[in-house]
Amino acid sequence: MVQKNAYLVVGGGGFLGRRIVEMLLDQKDSEVHVFDVRQTFSDPRVKSFITGDITKPSDVVAACKDKNVVIHTAAVIENMRTPVYWKVNVEGTRNVIDACVQSGVRKLVYTSSASVTYNGQDVRNGTEKDPYCKVHMDTYNETKAAAERLILEANGKGGLLTVSLRPAGIFGPADNNASKGLYEAAKKGNWKFMIGDNSSLFDWTYVDNVSYAHILAAENLDQRPGVAGEAFYITNDTPVFFWDIPKFLYNELGYRNTLRTRIPKSIGLVLGSLVDIVVAVLRPVKKIDPTFNKFRVQVITNNRYLDISKAKNVLGYKPIVSLEEGLKRTAKYWKKVQEAEQSAIGSAR
Repeated sequence: MVQKNAYLVVGGGGFLGRRIVEMLLDQKDSEVHVFDVRQTFSDPRVKSFITGDITKPSDVVAACKDKNVVIHTAAVIENMRTPVYWKVNVEGTRNVIDACVQSGVRKLVYTSSASVTYNGQDVRNGTEKDPYCKVHMDTYNETKAAAERLILEANGKGGLLTVSLRPAGIFGPADNNASKGLYEAAKKGNWKFMIGDNSSLFDWTYVDNVSYAHILAAENLDQRPGVAGEAFYITNDTPVFFWDIPKFLYNELGYRNTLRTRIPKSIGLVLGSLVDIVVAVLRPVKKIDPTFNKFRVQVITNNRYLDISKAKNVLGYKPIVSLEEGLKRTAKYWKKVQEAEQSAIGSAR
């Protein structure tokens, strides 16, 4: 009888982590454990929900005991002070590595980001050969790059095999960043506006494809040559013009004649720079996390698409859900959210 793998998903209560957990459970040949700061869902198929803090080494060591595969998705993404990013994203990752080595874990898969090599420049068919940024556009990207370095340097340490995945533009039902941001923007009336002329291509990745890539990486760390100790870009392999995605979602939500007001890129950059100046001036007395700044303007007006040949040829990855299907599923979810909110408003009147 083949022994089941004992998986620990660090950050398994989050958007991506939970989907990885669900897909592992669907395989029915894996023992799945979740480690997070709080339990965010219930599923009788999960072997254990372990509550703990990634910044506390003892918590991580306890969670890694008797596991042979760890998938590390936990991270602070936004709206935190700089020291918190370093403590969670970098020191937390160091704790995961040390715990894996101490506990005899065989495989460690890390969720990095396509932004570790991105600082606002025009990227066309970017590859893993592109260097890390000398100056990162924000603390999140900087700390993800630092953490990825730790992961790749740890390959082979105490018999541990490591791999880092760099997904680009993750979205899906209930995501708390990409599609949620568009949904909230639409409610504020921003479905009318776009910055630039929609001539830049952008890579998006449906959450099931990112989850599948993590599971595939775990399976192939010791099965395929060239996987261990490497980083891989993960996308839907379907670059599209950036504003086509918001337009699709807005239309599905019932908005019409969307994105009809176009703000030139040059003006957007000036306005974003002014926001950055205000944030810098006020930083000593007040913390502000704007949803609009120069970096965001660069992201949506420059080409940013990647060549995932390495993932396809070495890792054996290919998307399992098309971009179109992923968008339909995501739009269906937010349509239900919209209807529920409208129903609640109607009932309150």
